[in-house]
Amino acid sequence: MRWQLPNQNYEGSVIEQLLQARGIVPADFAAFLSPGAEAIHDPHLLYQVEAAADVILEAVRTGQRIFIHGDYDVDGVCATAIMWLFLARELKADVLPKIPNRFDDGYGLSATTLDDIAAQGGIW
Repeated sequence: MRWQLPNQNYEGSVIEQLLQARGIVPADFAAFLSPGAEAIHDPHLLYQVEAAADVILEAVRTGQRIFIHGDYDVDGVCATAIMWLFLARELKADVLPKIPNRFDDGYGLSATTLDDIAAQGGIW
């Protein structure tokens, strides 16, 4: 079997061809590949982010253990690692990451995981 790709008449490198195929025009390549701080979404738009930050900071201040419930896909593992690095190294928090086993724990937050957290002194 031979792959047949649609003829889009793209020019340039493979990366440039991929960007064009996704509707990104050549004038926007640099901004897309190397975005600045202005491209970051406003974190205050997240639902109740201030309340969540207050709970986390209070837990750090009082020495309560914080559990990070991640996900086993690549972005979940990376997000869990970033959160752990910040909380443990920068805030000196008592923090433990939890990446569930997809076969034993299923998808998402489960009763089993909450029981594990409670058994290790976690709060919520």
